[in-house]
Amino acid sequence: MFTEQQIHDIENASIAEAIEIVAKQFPDGGTVFSTSLGQEDQVLTHVIARNNLPVKIFTLDTGRLFTNTTNYSKKQMHVTKPISRYTFLKRGC
Repeated sequence: MFTEQQIHDIENASIAEAIEIVAKQFPDGGTVFSTSLGQEDQVLTHVIARNNLPVKIFTLDTGRLFTNTTNYSKKQMHVTKPISRYTFLKRGC
């Protein structure tokens, strides 16, 4: 739960500062970001990595991503910050 002061601080902070405030609220790896690998999420991934913020990043691989997106995400996992990949496998397919 955030205090009114923390909410005020987040609203008036830069993106990196806001993420850092949230990360401090959930220490010990409790802050996790789910990326869809879309443009907006790439911006947030970049901010998290560039500022070395204590935020874990993961993506869900549903098997429906374009090959270029899958290849790009594999490259990103090594360039920025580790991105955990969880694969969804539908039974009976």
